[in-house]
Amino acid sequence: ERSAKDMQQSLASLQDGEVRMAEAAVSFEGESYEKGLQIIQNGQCVQVEGEDKVRFANRWDKHLQWARRTGGGIHPVPFVMLRRNVYLHRKYVKLRPGDVQKCQCRMRSKGKDGKVPQGCREETCVLRQTFVECTPGICPCGDACTNQRFQKQHYAAVECKKTPDKRGWGLYAKEPIRKGEFVVEYMGEVVNKKMYEKRKKEYACEHNTYFMQLSNQPFEMIDASRKSSMGRFLNHSCDPNCETQRWRSLGEPVVGIFAKKDIAAGDELVFDYQMDDGAAKRKCRCKAEKCRGVLGK
Repeated sequence: ERSAKDMQQSLASLQDGEVRMAEAAVSFEGESYEKGLQIIQNGQCVQVEGEDKVRFANRWDKHLQWARRTGGGIHPVPFVMLRRNVYLHRKYVKLRPGDVQKCQCRMRSKGKDGKVPQGCREETCVLRQTFVECTPGICPCGDACTNQRFQKQHYAAVECKKTPDKRGWGLYAKEPIRKGEFVVEYMGEVVNKKMYEKRKKEYACEHNTYFMQLSNQPFEMIDASRKSSMGRFLNHSCDPNCETQRWRSLGEPVVGIFAKKDIAAGDELVFDYQMDDGAAKRKCRCKAEKCRGVLGK
């Protein structure tokens, strides 16, 4: 058994890594840039291509304002790619050894192929069944643990592109996705009630908003407008193929997008927004047979 001091040091190291990851805003480069995602640094758009580049002639701040107001042109609205949620009203929760739950799974012996079978599977791991991720260094299955998907960013292969029916940008599966599979974490800047109300007013003239409630007690809202993941591109549908699930990862609440059914390569990924604020009465354009007509519940 590991000592409490050793466990505390391991937890502190893990969470320090989470904080560094949250603070490291990712610029769009390489493959991401090829997807049409524009370069944004320090809150400013610093690189624009094609027709937009000619139109705004290096006035990237004006381009950013225009894109947010209209929904963008030949590229999605620029945003900062995150690897973790960024908390604006508090610090990350500090885990103590007594706070960490440990599953009862057991490391299995190597198979004939020399590989260790996957551990912490859905049908056996009690933490996974209660939507709690295992903690590295504490889980009995070690590196074979498969219940650390948020931490390890084990996302499905997806791409962002224009929808054919002029609903703007959408997120599409590049490969088949099985029912229950983790698609992507929905992340952004996490704000409290006061900051949320202020931002709602600030975004009143913008084409899209990207709020999703993270928790009720205390009230915390994810704002994916300025900083987020590829999850911000999922559109609404009254007959969705994906759903949201709220988990706990290293002591913090997180929201994941999971496949509600088997999804074929090339299909658009959608979930039910179930809005209950001012946007609830906004007209729905999903064209599903069960369409409610609005984005609200």
